[in-house]
Amino acid sequence: MNPAEISAFQRLEYDAGFQRQVATQLHRVVRVLIRVKTMAVQAFVPSWGCAAPRSAHWDYVPIASSPSRPFSWFRSHVRRRSSTGTRTHAVTRADSEAAQGRAVGQKPMPTQVSLWETLQALQRNAGVAGFAVDELRAKYGDVFRVDLGVFKPVILCGHDSLRLMANAPDSELSFGANMVPALQIVMEPKDYAATVFPFMDYPLDPTLMPNFEKMLVEAFRKTNHLTKYRERSQTAIRRELARLAEDNFAETDFVEVCSRVLFASSTTILLGDRFASAYGYQLWRDYFELEALAKGPGYQLMPNAPWNAKVQIVRRKARRAIQDEIERRIARSLKPTLDETDDYLDIILYMMDDVTIGSRKVGAIVDQIMSIFLAMHITTVTSASWTTVRLAQDPGAIKTIRDELASLDLTQLASFLPGAMRTLDAYWNETMRIATIGPLPRWAMKDIEFQGVRIPAKSTVVHYMNTTHLDPTIYPDPLLFDPNRFLDPQVTKELTRSAKFWKFGVGAHTCTGSRLGEMVLKLFWTELLSTYEISTSMTAAQLLDFVPSKFGAEMPKETMRVKIIPRT
Repeated sequence: MNPAEISAFQRLEYDAGFQRQVATQLHRVVRVLIRVKTMAVQAFVPSWGCAAPRSAHWDYVPIASSPSRPFSWFRSHVRRRSSTGTRTHAVTRADSEAAQGRAVGQKPMPTQVSLWETLQALQRNAGVAGFAVDELRAKYGDVFRVDLGVFKPVILCGHDSLRLMANAPDSELSFGANMVPALQIVMEPKDYAATVFPFMDYPLDPTLMPNFEKMLVEAFRKTNHLTKYRERSQTAIRRELARLAEDNFAETDFVEVCSRVLFASSTTILLGDRFASAYGYQLWRDYFELEALAKGPGYQLMPNAPWNAKVQIVRRKARRAIQDEIERRIARSLKPTLDETDDYLDIILYMMDDVTIGSRKVGAIVDQIMSIFLAMHITTVTSASWTTVRLAQDPGAIKTIRDELASLDLTQLASFLPGAMRTLDAYWNETMRIATIGPLPRWAMKDIEFQGVRIPAKSTVVHYMNTTHLDPTIYPDPLLFDPNRFLDPQVTKELTRSAKFWKFGVGAHTCTGSRLGEMVLKLFWTELLSTYEISTSMTAAQLLDFVPSKFGAEMPKETMRVKIIPRT
């Protein structure tokens, strides 16, 4: 085949692929429009917050359309009973009484907040990704369901609900695949994975990774592995901070600083020093770019659309680099012993059988590593950014922490575990109390009764963390930043045990990577405070701008600005 024929063939192949993509996207647009029409009908049902006529009574049940039956809502009904008779309107399902849980012996379902009222709450919240939950809680109580368009989570508020989330077994409330079933109304599973995990091509397959939990425990909780990670992570953090401090003459966006430094640490822990040196910076650039591109609404609804081609190109390039490293190690043909494993990838290859170049298991390993990247990166960067800005506002606390560091043997892993750095722990805990990293989602495996309400199976259940962390009965003057609340390690332990404070979880629901995350963050702060002077022009009020209504803390509305200069 000559070059002209090859070019023509490639053009035809591209045109056919483009047509398939357009057809797929049009199909999704139709489904979205159907959903929008459904929500528009729902928004004006009087019992959703609009003023109903005094002579009328409406029986309301949330619409339960499905991708396989997109027009099922046309066959649903609301019965309007008035003094002149009964009329039926096609707005909710005909089996309203049964679905609402009004049968004898059943508890009522959570009150549904209308799309209109949810949008109003969003508007009052100045467009921040959340809603004015305090207002909705005052009106509907501690358990209610909100309409967020794509899915309708059940929102739980208060300390009792956090205790429920902490103590409920996985057979009742599961953390796995919380929102996938709810989001499939407009997205296929593959699209959801690509949206939430920008590096992933398909969701994690438990049949390919049967020892997933065991791998995590072995890699992130065992002392022998943490000791190896400590040395290499400290080297990576020191190297990246030195590079960034060279040209940091003015206040900089500290979130980007934390992102680059902690990504270098994560890359070393997950994929080793060789990979981190060769590809770490480029992988961080790809991740940072993907994180920005994937936030757009066009990508959220249609991630595989032609106009999102750049996202796909960057994602494939990043995956290719990780896949090459995996296949390079497979080609060694010598399987490392557990003592010889240097990083997380080594542990995966040690614990998995029959991994061959080009097999689906290689793709599953890439997906697992990228999902761990996501989990490690978002949480550590958020914690590091918030806490460092708080410390930069208090030079006295920095001096106290430096005195504590001088009394510790920083070559020992024990120095980086809970309780060893009391002042730093107190600042970190108080920061995370006010700036909670995010909501706590679960997936209801079966019907659950809570506070006289029946939460139906297959519901996405989300706890609004700040309804506990900002509860004045637990924390007096809750918006006051006061690290003294956590200076006593026993008090912190009791607050955590009783589910009044949630940083890494409680009991069986404690984050598997909690010890690793704590070690990496303290390595970062130790290196930063020992080697550099930090300062900020930000005020405490700017850091509280998000608190009253934000659904989960990410960043304040103001850019986090911190100046870093070497100590003399």
